[in-house]
Amino acid sequence: MRKFIFTLLGCLCISPLFSQNKIIGFVKDMASNKPLPFATILINNSISVITDAEGKFEITLTNETKEVKVSYLGFETQKISLTPQTNFYQVNLNPKIENLAEVTVYARDNAALRLLKKAVAKQDENNPDKKANNYRYDAYEKILVTANLDSVARWIDQYAPLSEEGIFSKADSVDFQLINSLKKNHLYISEKISTVNFTKKAGRSEEIKAYRMGGFKEPVYEVLAVDLLSLSWYKPRYTLLGTEYRNPFSPQGLKDYYFQITDTILVENRPGYVINFRPQNADLPGGMQGTLFIDTQSLALQRVIIQVDGGISIKATQDFTYLKVENLWFPASKGLVIRQGDANQRIELLGGGVSYKPENATDSLHLDAVKSPTKLVYFTAKTTVNNLEVNQSIGFKPSSYDIVLEKNADKLSDSEWQRLRPEPGTARDTETYRVLDSLVKAEKVEKKINLARKVLAGWYPTKYIDWDLRTLVKYNNFEGFRTGLGFLTNEIFSKRFRLEGYGVYGFKDTSLKYSFGGAVKVFPETNTWAGINWVDDLQEVGNTVYLTDQRIFSLFEPRLFNIELFYDTQILSAFVEYDFSPQLFSKFQISTGDFFTKFDYTYRNDGKSFNFYQLGTITWSFQYNPFSRFVKTNRGKLEVKQGFPKFSLQLTKSIDGFLSGDFNFFKAEGRVLHEIKHLDHTTTTFLFEAGWGTGDIPLTHLYHASPNNPTDSRILKRFSVTGRNSFETMFFNEFFSDKYAAFHLKHKLNRFNITKKFRPELTLISRAAIGDVSNTQKHIGIDFKSLQDGFLESGFELNKLYKGFGLSFFYRYGPNKLPNFDDNLSFKFTYYFSFGL
Repeated sequence: MRKFIFTLLGCLCISPLFSQNKIIGFVKDMASNKPLPFATILINNSISVITDAEGKFEITLTNETKEVKVSYLGFETQKISLTPQTNFYQVNLNPKIENLAEVTVYARDNAALRLLKKAVAKQDENNPDKKANNYRYDAYEKILVTANLDSVARWIDQYAPLSEEGIFSKADSVDFQLINSLKKNHLYISEKISTVNFTKKAGRSEEIKAYRMGGFKEPVYEVLAVDLLSLSWYKPRYTLLGTEYRNPFSPQGLKDYYFQITDTILVENRPGYVINFRPQNADLPGGMQGTLFIDTQSLALQRVIIQVDGGISIKATQDFTYLKVENLWFPASKGLVIRQGDANQRIELLGGGVSYKPENATDSLHLDAVKSPTKLVYFTAKTTVNNLEVNQSIGFKPSSYDIVLEKNADKLSDSEWQRLRPEPGTARDTETYRVLDSLVKAEKVEKKINLARKVLAGWYPTKYIDWDLRTLVKYNNFEGFRTGLGFLTNEIFSKRFRLEGYGVYGFKDTSLKYSFGGAVKVFPETNTWAGINWVDDLQEVGNTVYLTDQRIFSLFEPRLFNIELFYDTQILSAFVEYDFSPQLFSKFQISTGDFFTKFDYTYRNDGKSFNFYQLGTITWSFQYNPFSRFVKTNRGKLEVKQGFPKFSLQLTKSIDGFLSGDFNFFKAEGRVLHEIKHLDHTTTTFLFEAGWGTGDIPLTHLYHASPNNPTDSRILKRFSVTGRNSFETMFFNEFFSDKYAAFHLKHKLNRFNITKKFRPELTLISRAAIGDVSNTQKHIGIDFKSLQDGFLESGFELNKLYKGFGLSFFYRYGPNKLPNFDDNLSFKFTYYFSFGL
């Protein structure tokens, strides 16, 4: 009865619209009864509308229109005859079962391949970033986690009798709570209004005018960097939910996909080819299937539909609009719908950082997995382009930031949002914001997110001070257990001034170490800080620390356990931090200090012996991350996505007589880090390091190439923690250099799915180093060798065997191979912290 009343009311509501020739309908899968988002509704073989995330469409027709055609990838196209008495249609499409002959058509459709080769060859002529000198547009993005109200109503009609009989399990009661919530509001909502500017010289930048995440007073800025959908189809790879896929509309894609011309169609009154594509190999890493709509004249993309099916079902579409003056198809909108899938296949998300595979149903006896309301819930994201200007005299200054969040963009009132939105918000949207505001506040979600963000960086936040977790407990061979406490004032204390310091105590050397300093932000626009710092602490002999290195926190600092040689320092420094751009930042420092080793060592220079010496140094350090993404927020610069390669450079000059310095030398060191994430979700990492020094350099300031092998002849006695980028078979203090170069190559394979919980991960590693050292006779009290003949080692890590722990094995070979076989081996354990993913 209730369903009948709803249907009757629906008919009464839409019947007055018939005189305007407007019809409404839904497109669904005949087999599963699920909505089909982004289905194409054709009138006279021209695209009229596309169904929304719920499979719904609305069309205003002329009296002459007698039928429409509904098509969807993987389903049989259906013609719908229109009658004057009907203005609501439910279209059920039958899944298309492809036989061997149809698959052969895909493989042998040379006409489609020839056409696509021509289209790919003309990409630069059709790519807006290549053809246009500049463009500017406004974009509106709306993200929902929701359910179709009609589906919710039908679910209630079907299962409400169970409520009256009182025969629910606890799980069923939760299901009904979910349904009752979905009647009034979405489960989640966020909106963003931004202006995108592009010039060939400066590239693309986005200015966010308004941004709202349901429940959050301050946005989670890291979300801004997640590429839900790429905007450009003219690149070798396409990004979907943060994961890269092989683009079929690319030279490599032509080799990896089958293509078939299935139809011709009109898009904005321009004819286009309809070409379906699918991977040649069903197990192709980074493969997807879908449909390309290609202009018959310009061979540009008019529309793209893609889908990826597995544990979740992902469907996406991108539409282009034709600009007649520029003869250019420009992106007009993009949409994404994610539902729970039916296939028992793991789906990788966020670049492989998260994977999803459906579990066996564990619902109650009454509401099984098929009937559970969670099946109704879906994620949808839609972005529309408005106010597009191409090749105009656009008066804007390109930002060096990828994304700029304008001041107060996250603090707009409801009335301001209604004014800025290109489409009005709904009562359901408003209620969702109200519910989420209450929920997030009650659960203290923002506080928990801030805590997690700080802890992962090694801080424990309080109101005015963040406490340094890295100083709590450490261990090394010289100090034994080293414990203490460090602090840093946070932004609540001051946005323009900071204080920092620490105090620690070593139980084995019974010595107190400490540091204290402060800085003031001089120019916020360039993130310029000026400050001073005093440190009285130990440092590792031969270690290189870049002043611009970002803070890294880990539960284990692997090499620290095995270090044997330290020297004591008492250094006073004055520094300036300055950002030339978000991608290029630097630190300039002048220091004076006292240095003395904690072992028997003398440095001979100009006929004098030094067990203790002073240095006056000038250091300038640079970090360049050209491919990382940076957001300008209310809190300043934030790196929200790492890009590779990354470049580091540091120059140090010690001057005899400057600030009471004893030695004159110059050092330059550089580092290049590159990481390639392959479409099969394996990762290859390259690290190149080099250093060059000249002058009177004591042992403490030479290069040691990062050894990590304890000094012992028995292999099991050397069993310890594997380092991150260290030579595992190189003994501590075995080599020192004033000129060196080292190369590290790692290839991480996919995890082995042995069982649900036991999924180890194999990483193959090779390393090489070469170097030289001058004036070895000046270093008295310690014996070491030169790397002039080179050093080689290879091995593997078998990680994540249990709770982040694993094992490693390395073998030393080449010119510096040792005569005793066991001395060339390294067998250790590894540890990589994870969230159990």
